[in-house]
Amino acid sequence: MAEGTNPVIDRAARDRRRIRPRWVALAAFGAMTVIVTTSAAATPVGEREVVVDQVTWTVKSETCSQLPDGVTIEGTGTRHTDVITRTRRDGTKAVTADQVAIGTAKGSDGHDYQWKYLNTAKTSNSEADPDSYVGVMNDSFELTGGPAAYLNGFEADVVDNPTAGTFTADPIDVVGDPFDFENSSGRCDPI
Repeated sequence: MAEGTNPVIDRAARDRRRIRPRWVALAAFGAMTVIVTTSAAATPVGEREVVVDQVTWTVKSETCSQLPDGVTIEGTGTRHTDVITRTRRDGTKAVTADQVAIGTAKGSDGHDYQWKYLNTAKTSNSEADPDSYVGVMNDSFELTGGPAAYLNGFEADVVDNPTAGTFTADPIDVVGDPFDFENSSGRCDPI
C-alpha cells in the first residue's frame, strides 16, 4: 500500500484536524476565564472621575527660557482628565490621574501654533500618612507650528497633600525648562 493511502490512518488524521480547533478554542476560552476571574478578584474597589474642561494659558519669554526674547504665546484648548481611585483592603488608596489637552495658540510673533499637553501621575497614600499621596508624575508640553516651537517635560517623584494644600516635585529627569521645582510653578509648561 502506498504511503498516505491507508483509509484508517487518513480518517484519523482528518478527525484530529477537525477536533483540534475546537479544543484549542475551548482551552483558550478557559484560560481567558481564569485570567478574567483572577484579575477581577484581585482588583480593589475603585472610583472613576472623568472631567472635560477648557483651558487658557499664557507663556512669556520673561518666565520661559525656551521662547525668543519678547515673545508671548496665548493658547486655548480642551483638557480631558481621567482619575481612577482604588481603595485597597487596608483602606489606603492608589490614585492614577491622566490628563490630555490639545489646542491652538497665537504668538506675539504673528504665528499660529498648535500645542499638546500630557500628564500622568500615579500616587498612593499610607496608613501612617493618609493625607499625603506619594508617587511619580510624568509631564510633557509641546508647542508646534512656528519659529517659537518647543518641547519640554519632566519625570518627578511627587508628594501631594490636598488637606494641607501642599505639593512638591523632586525631578528625576527634565527636558527643556518646564517647571520651577523650588517654587512649584510653571515656566514653559503653562498647564
